[in-house]
Amino acid sequence: MLAVLAAGPALSVEYALTYISVPGQIDYVRTNVGVAPAVDSPQSDLASFGAFGFVAVVPIPGLVGPFAPAVEAGFALPAGDQAFDHRNLALNASSHNGRHDGDFTTWNVTAVPILVAVRYSRASENVTFGGEVGLGVFFLGVTTDRTLTTYNAADTTIIEHVTSSRQDVALTPAVQALAGLVVPASEGVDLRLYGGLIWLADVARTTTSDSANPVLIYGDAKDLPGLTIGGLGFTLRLALNVNL
Repeated sequence: MLAVLAAGPALSVEYALTYISVPGQIDYVRTNVGVAPAVDSPQSDLASFGAFGFVAVVPIPGLVGPFAPAVEAGFALPAGDQAFDHRNLALNASSHNGRHDGDFTTWNVTAVPILVAVRYSRASENVTFGGEVGLGVFFLGVTTDRTLTTYNAADTTIIEHVTSSRQDVALTPAVQALAGLVVPASEGVDLRLYGGLIWLADVARTTTSDSANPVLIYGDAKDLPGLTIGGLGFTLRLALNVNL
């Protein structure tokens, strides 16, 4: 046992269930049509896109005391949608079409993290502390579903529903820092409960109108919301670690 403790952690493979909160921001323009001329103002709402999935961690030879390099990769599917009500786009509108009644956009995100990490843990028969810092990339699949509703000229009846769906794929740099508990389960096997932060570089699906004052940021058109994925999010992980 003393020899194991002195040598630090054995090489191990880890299989984990993970929840990732992918950070983002919704940018849009709110138009006050109750004044003449109408006034546009830039707006933004923070967003969080949950994804639930699986991560595998494979060691890289090169133990240095309690520190071990590793490669980790995973796949996380959407755990829900982030919705935006287009009625946020208008102030003081009097008609259904002017208020954007029945118009909405939803997004969800699939995440595929691939990182190189330095992990910390010590061999012990007791509950101990562990953690890691990783650097790599996230492949992101963003699904955008949108419904637009049109009322007749009398403003009494819906004459059209148009529903569209779009998939976008992006690659963004990522940094991850995790910490938590290492719980021995049996010889060569332990459970790990980690939580931590992730940072993603911004990936924007927006249009910027530099000619406006103030500058306006929105989606494919001024009356559509735009989305930026990126910023500071968090992740949770429940793992089974098996020594090789």
